[in-house]
Amino acid sequence: MRRALICLVFVACHHTADAPPRSGTWFGDTTQGKTIQFTVDGRSVSRMQIRLDLLCEKSQKMFHIGLRLGQKIPIHDGRFALAVATPGIFFRWAGAFTQSGNANGQIDFVFPALDGKTIETLAAEKCGAVGVGWAARPGKRQDAAGAVDLVVTIDENGAVSTSTPSATTGW
Repeated sequence: MRRALICLVFVACHHTADAPPRSGTWFGDTTQGKTIQFTVDGRSVSRMQIRLDLLCEKSQKMFHIGLRLGQKIPIHDGRFALAVATPGIFFRWAGAFTQSGNANGQIDFVFPALDGKTIETLAAEKCGAVGVGWAARPGKRQDAAGAVDLVVTIDENGAVSTSTPSATTGW
């Protein structure tokens, strides 16, 4: 009886990486109620797009950003992770594919901003969204609307750029 119980617990908790997750577009939501979408291609994750609300620590200003990630992130044992740290941003995205066919994980994003009305009062502050959970499933989201204040792009080489959103797409 004890051996059977241990086996059941092991099977229920053990993650198997025998089969890669389903290729194609995945979509879902974050714990902020924002959208996330990415592509799974074989054994990597790429083309992530997410909307985040960044709260600034001192001024309490809120920035609504759209983040695009062009890098391919390898999937190992059903998990993936990427961290990017530059003078302009800190970004960490991690996730795991579940046996039920879904994926979930966490995102951290920190962006420096300037606050103040004059050169004498100008000060840097940290704006971020840390510990934001997300869940996704295969398929494509149809209702990814919602304007953003700033678009941050991390290209396939890890270079970071910022731009203002397009008036027609909100991105």
